[in-house]
Formats: sequence, structure tokens, C-alpha cells
Amino acid sequence: MDLAFDYNGQMAIIETLAAWQQRQFVPLVKAGSNSRISLPLYAGDGVVIKVSPSRYEPRSHLPYALPHFKNVEIQGQHANYWLTAYPMVDVSSVEADDVKKLKNIMAESGCCFQPQDDRVDNIGKLPDGNLCVIDRGAIQPVRSGAVSLAQTNDWLDRVSTLYGRSLNDGELAPQSEDTNFQLSPMKQKIIVLEPKVFSNIMPTHRPSRLLSVKRSLGWA
Repeated sequence: MDLAFDYNGQMAIIETLAAWQQRQFVPLVKAGSNSRISLPLYAGDGVVIKVSPSRYEPRSHLPYALPHFKNVEIQGQHANYWLTAYPMVDVSSVEADDVKKLKNIMAESGCCFQPQDDRVDNIGKLPDGNLCVIDRGAIQPVRSGAVSLAQTNDWLDRVSTLYGRSLNDGELAPQSEDTNFQLSPMKQKIIVLEPKVFSNIMPTHRPSRLLSVKRSLGWA
């Protein structure tokens, strides 16, 4: 990922998250993974912060793509990045059959997966059990004009109703001492974004100054 070597981008992301009053996170990926192009972090209380290169993920809404709470493009030295806050969805219970099911449902709305993106790790389950695509770059219209604005607005309304608030409204509650980071019965490893020592969370083979472990509650 470009960000591993982009100090300007790192600092811009840290400063933006600080302005959002989001400072502590639980990593949602295996440390040192070289296969991913985005960095998802759990910000507590059902919010996921995701950093991804802007060249990979379009910002236009589509039916069955998970809407966001807040989104901004960050300018780095080597590339630009999307910094996006999403609602947390269930990814642990998604199965291979769910991929086929979602493909059929999406086709009825004029959407399809990008080539080779019809994978379990790109799918989540909403609070009502319905499926959604959690990687915006994985979904596209089957052809120009295949998806209507009415279809997209209907999808946004449905998801907003599930979470009891309007998504894409730019609102994000600040973290506090009461923020709940617990994702499972296991203790969580909480990190703070600081421009210090590479913490082995991003895919790189040389030091980066983005992430350092501030406080560990397990997962040593």
C-alpha cells in the first residue's frame, strides 16, 4: 500500500482523524498482510474507519454497496487516499453461498461485481441479515445507465432505517472514555495513530512512521 511510505499522507490522515476526534483503533486485518490495498480500523461503538487508495474505490453510491457516515479525500505525497467511516457489519457469518445469492440480487438492480471481486471477504451482513458489499471498488453497474437514482436512494433509505440515522450525513460521534472497542470475548489490541515507529500493521518491508502501538490489551 502506498501509504506505508508516504509520510505526508500519514500525517494528513492522523490530523484529519484527530479533527474527527478519533484516535484509538482496533486493527481489523492481520499484521503484515501483503495482500490488501486498504487499511480497516475499528473505531469503537459500531464504526469502522477505512483508508484506501482513491484510485481503487469510486465514491458514487450504488445499491448493495455499504454507505458511509463520513468521507474525505486525503492528499499524500505519492497518491491520494479515501478516509471513510462506515457502520460495522457482520463479516464472520458470510459463506460462499452468500456470494452467489448477492450476485443474483445485484443483477436485478443492474449491478455486478468487478472481475475476481466476487469473494466472501468483500461481503457483509447488515443488522437485518441482508447482504451488502463492503468494498466499494468491488461493485459496478452492468452498463452505463443500468442503475437508476431511485434504486440508489431506496437502498440508502433502507440501510439508514436499519441504523436509525441518515447515512452519508457527515456526522461521526467523537470517541470518549466510554467508547466500546469490544468485538469479541477476547481482549482487543488498541492502537493510537502516531508518527513514530512502524507497528507491523501495514504491508511493507521498510519502516513507516504511521502507526505505533500505544496501549495493548492482549494480542501481544
